Amino acid sequence: MGILDKVTDKLKDVDDKVGDKLDSVISGEKKDIKKAADKVDDAVDDAKDVVKDAKDKVDDAVDEGKDKISDAIKALNLDSLDLDGLQNLAKGKEAELDSVAADIGKKVLESSDSGKSFDLSSISDLLGKAKEIKEVIAAITSKIGALKG
Repeated sequence: MGILDKVTDKLKDVDDKVGDKLDSVISGEKKDIKKAADKVDDAVDDAKDVVKDAKDKVDDAVDEGKDKISDAIKALNLDSLDLDGLQNLAKGKEAELDSVAADIGKKVLESSDSGKSFDLSSISDLLGKAKEIKEVIAAITSKIGALKG
C-alpha cells in the first residue's frame, strides 16, 4: 500500500466521520425543529383558549347588560302609563341622559386640562349607563308610537 492509498483511506475515514457528524447534526436539527413546532402549536392552543375565555366573558357581559336593560324597562311598567305619563317619563329619561353626557364631557375636559392623554376606559361606566338610558328611551318612544296609532 502506497502513500497515496493511505492518504485516500484517511480521506475516506475523515469523509465518513464528517458525514456521520453532519447526519447527527441534521437529525438533531430536525428534532429541535420538531420541538419548536410543538411549542408553537402549544402556544397557539393556549392563545385559542385565552381568546375563547375572553369571548365567553364578553358574551356573558353582553347578556347581563341585555338583562339589565330588559329589567329596567319592565320596572317602568310602561303598560300602566297613559300617553302623557309616557311622554313625561321620556322627558325625564332624556334629562338623565343629558346629565350623563355632561358627566362624560367633564371627564374628557379634566383629562384635557391636566395634559394627560384621554383614556376611554375612564368613562366606560358612564358610556354603559348612557346606552342603558337610550335603550329605555327607545322602548318608551316605541310605546308612545304604538299608543298614537
